[in-house]
Amino acid sequence: MLGISGGVDSTVAARMAQLAAERLRLAGKRAFFVAVRLPYGQQHDEADAARALDFIQADHVMQVDIQPAVDAQRDALEAAGLLFSDKSAEDFVVGNIKARQRMVAQYAIAGAMDCLVIGTDQAAEALMGFFTKHGDGAADLLPLRGLTKRRVRALGVVLGAPARLITKLPT
Repeated sequence: MLGISGGVDSTVAARMAQLAAERLRLAGKRAFFVAVRLPYGQQHDEADAARALDFIQADHVMQVDIQPAVDAQRDALEAAGLLFSDKSAEDFVVGNIKARQRMVAQYAIAGAMDCLVIGTDQAAEALMGFFTKHGDGAADLLPLRGLTKRRVRALGVVLGAPARLITKLPT
């Protein structure tokens, strides 16, 4: 299972996972792929996520809104006396809470459905340390780990992903 953002990394990793599940089933194995949307309320790029899901053609699609859990965590921290020095510091902390909450939800689904969590970290993110520890960087499988962003995009082209998702700037 994999969380779908609508970006090239999740689109490519998810399509590869779906293709792998289909091949395994042809070989008589039990395999399925679950694509999960994990928005924080209403996402501004929801159309891209829908476009990605149309391309991926996942066996199962789920959506879990992480906003109630994230907001409850922030409220609990503030009730405990945590004060952010400024809006930038708050955005940074809450951004990491969102990433970790996405993984909490994914591992809950994986546990209930007896499947593995697939991560989307690629080589540039690993090299630069651009991930949330115990968040989006946590996964059972990291199929893009050794690929640069350029190679992930090239793989997207080979797989036939929508051009808009291949060229979309990361957020």
